[in-house]
Amino acid sequence: MITRPSVPQYLFAALLAAALVLTATARPAAGGYREGMALYARCQFTAAAVEFQPAAEKGSARAQYMLGRLYVDGKGVARDPAVGTDWFRRSAEQGFVRAQYALGALLYERRDHAGAQTWWLRAARAGSAEAMTSLGFLYADASTGQRDYVQARMWYELASRHGAPDSFRLRAALDRSLSTAQVSKALQLAQRWQPAAPTY
Repeated sequence: MITRPSVPQYLFAALLAAALVLTATARPAAGGYREGMALYARCQFTAAAVEFQPAAEKGSARAQYMLGRLYVDGKGVARDPAVGTDWFRRSAEQGFVRAQYALGALLYERRDHAGAQTWWLRAARAGSAEAMTSLGFLYADASTGQRDYVQARMWYELASRHGAPDSFRLRAALDRSLSTAQVSKALQLAQRWQPAAPTY
């Protein structure tokens, strides 16, 4: 004779089944990012994009940045710089420093020098040596309309203090065009500069 489970047993079984389904189908943003990074490291870019997408949509700044990279580079997805820029921006607005630097670089390539400056400044304040070097280059570049050799020298100085390898060469080259007074002013500005605590 077959005995039927009691009502509480039915409920327990139903709840257990529901929990198993949710565990199998619902993946937290951090989990999708970690799995995406593991796939990215193995050059499985299409699968990585599948993992990054839901995590990015749920607000993971790191996943947004990585998804942006895939779209900008055309790896695993159809190359779409506009979509990539949008993901970089969403990540950068959350304070993710690597996205702030990358967004600045894209804008600089498009000759949006003011936009590049804005995002590189935010990244530099969070301690990005790459952004500091890029700001130095921006201020030394005549085509930007913002040429300021003292500012350029200040940013190269800060970048070198943060260990950016290119900054040493760029600083030395610029010094050949500057007066002692200009170098002194740049060093004073660098000494007074204070970084902000990074969000990520």
